[in-house]
Amino acid sequence: MRPAAFALLLALAPCTMAADHELLMALTAHATASALDGWSSWRQPEANRLLRSSDGRFGWQGVGIKTAIFGGNALVSVLIVRKWPRYRRAITVANWISAGVYLGVVASNRMRQRR
Repeated sequence: MRPAAFALLLALAPCTMAADHELLMALTAHATASALDGWSSWRQPEANRLLRSSDGRFGWQGVGIKTAIFGGNALVSVLIVRKWPRYRRAITVANWISAGVYLGVVASNRMRQRR
């Protein structure tokens, strides 16, 4: 799990640049929800071709891609808010919405696994 922990820390690095506590909370919620989505998908059949490994399941390749997507989103969010502070609320809300969507996917994954 060391590579996954390192990847998560690397993805969270832009969050430390966020001086705005509301944005930091939204990015933390987004990161947590994305990590839970990865956990709920681990070694399960993956419908998303981008995240699917050669055996058709979610694995390390998917974790790397999900981490890169979140890291890029966090970096862009922080940079936009620094350059254009008037977009702070919109960026914060967008990250909370992303967290909610991921939590919905987690719930769906868990229900599907119980069948």
